[in-house]
Amino acid sequence: MDKKVLMVFSRRTLGNGPDAFGWWRTSARSAGMELDVAFAEDIVLRYSPDGAVAVLPGIGVLQPDCVVMRCYDFALSRHFETKGVHVVNSTEAMMLSHDKIMTHQRLVAAGLPSPETLRLPSDVGYDEVAEMLGDDVMVVKQLDGSKGANVFLVRNAEEYSEAVHAIGAQCFIAQRYVASSHGRDVRVWVVDGVARAAVLRSSSSRFVSNYSQGGKACLYPLSEEVAALAAAAANALGLFFCGVDLLFTDDGFCVCEINGNAAFRSLPEGCGVDLPAVFMRSLAAIFQ
Repeated sequence: MDKKVLMVFSRRTLGNGPDAFGWWRTSARSAGMELDVAFAEDIVLRYSPDGAVAVLPGIGVLQPDCVVMRCYDFALSRHFETKGVHVVNSTEAMMLSHDKIMTHQRLVAAGLPSPETLRLPSDVGYDEVAEMLGDDVMVVKQLDGSKGANVFLVRNAEEYSEAVHAIGAQCFIAQRYVASSHGRDVRVWVVDGVARAAVLRSSSSRFVSNYSQGGKACLYPLSEEVAALAAAAANALGLFFCGVDLLFTDDGFCVCEINGNAAFRSLPEGCGVDLPAVFMRSLAAIFQ
């Protein structure tokens, strides 16, 4: 009997077009699995003396063999884990990738190169941060941002104040600015411990190069160095599937961020890599 896979998205995914899920369904069928799609916002978690269930109104109790989380909903993924369901990515791994400082904790513990990173309270002044980083230029980010949102290149006290105000949180991140990677980085997709594809993302108008922020993307060769670093970064966080963002340094690369809910719209068509198919085949192999 085909394994039943529940893929959970946020309703925001609908903005990616009406066929946002068709690619996944086709790949699941080819791998011998039955795929259902649900939105996290629609799922009811019910806890009572009779037990714990996840209910999709109009459908009933959800009882999949595997859950693939395509959004960050830790309560939902943890629910399925407590029911003995295999969840990809795991709640722990998604939490680590969602929180940038927790990501860097794991990267440093694994001995992987990454920019010097500070977790700071919002009342710390620019001069103090510049002294800690040893540079007047820095990158300021929110702890849990994605898609290049709320990421600021700061060069003076005024820009620092504006960035901290825009983030509007009690704590934020300041990172050493890697000038050699200004306006460009490499996104590497890792599935089941193996780097599968990479693109060079670039922007001529901004220092961030995210595709969702208007950056351009072209296929990038998966050198041994790039593939090994990305796979090691994914392994450090325990991620089955992710996007690893690498910055160019003077002597190679360093890991900037890891996205446990990585999209792949920036992967060029006709590149010869079908990421959903690779993902589903790798997932099916777990149950063999």
